[in-house]
Amino acid sequence: MEVNSYIFNFDRMLKKILINIVLVGITVFVFDLLIGKSLNYNYFKAVEGENFQITHAMEKTKADVLIIGSSRANHHYIPKMIQDSLNLSCYNAGMDGCVLLYQNAILKSVLKRYVPKVIILDFIGGLEDEELSYDMLSMLTPYYDTHEEIREVVEQKSPFEKIKLLSNIYPHNSEVYNILRNTNHSNKRVTDNGYKPEEGVWQKEMDTIKTVIPYEFDKTILAANKEFLHLAKNSGAKVIVIYSPIYLSFKQKQEIDFMKKLCKEQKIPFWDFSNDSLFLNNKKYFKDVKHLNHIGASLYTNIIIEKLKKELKLKNK
Repeated sequence: MEVNSYIFNFDRMLKKILINIVLVGITVFVFDLLIGKSLNYNYFKAVEGENFQITHAMEKTKADVLIIGSSRANHHYIPKMIQDSLNLSCYNAGMDGCVLLYQNAILKSVLKRYVPKVIILDFIGGLEDEELSYDMLSMLTPYYDTHEEIREVVEQKSPFEKIKLLSNIYPHNSEVYNILRNTNHSNKRVTDNGYKPEEGVWQKEMDTIKTVIPYEFDKTILAANKEFLHLAKNSGAKVIVIYSPIYLSFKQKQEIDFMKKLCKEQKIPFWDFSNDSLFLNNKKYFKDVKHLNHIGASLYTNIIIEKLKKELKLKNK
């Protein structure tokens, strides 16, 4: 009798535990769904900022000239000047901190919709194994469900990324502040088709980077770099790779040498401004060692315009 009673009580306790587990699971699922959907809705209501710019690059722009790169892209190239001089529409899809893995995903989404006449890759390197290169793929997680072409890239962020992305909240878990800021018109930061001007002048003297010990490139990032050039060139667009001005003196830079060789093999123009004396002798053109200020960007964009005219065989206006 006591044994039966024990079994009966154990069954009741087990059922209660299972019911509680199910209820907790349902609660978590509902909260994840509701909060995730709310974050997603507001994410795509962005009127400015990173959210808006990524969405515009991946889903909307059909610019003749597309600029892709990291912060040195979105601070160095002024689309309005390019458009006014070349009579070609231009969009700057550069994004702070986002290098080759991210850039490859952006290109894939663009080429799924249309082929630009000109694709400019502002190359800063980033071929080494750096955690930041993978972490910045979180910028693309809101697009994972709707953009099949970038899923393989996003999944490279971590071995468990596919499982994490089953959550509705996870794609936006680091974006709550940006979502609130970028949907608020009072916080709107004016940009010119992706270009963000930098103000201020660098005050320190220039450093010289001497020859460094060779290192191995990250195989995944290297593959993304090669795939980018392959996709861009085979799309039929005119592809140009540029290392824009920097306030550092390089005696040797392994990544520049590698990209020059790769572009030469694929017959892609590589414009190297890493040791350009016009900029190296004028720190007034820089906000910091890696970024031009607006005055420097205006001068640099004019130089790029003239080179584009020759490359595209356009007549002067």
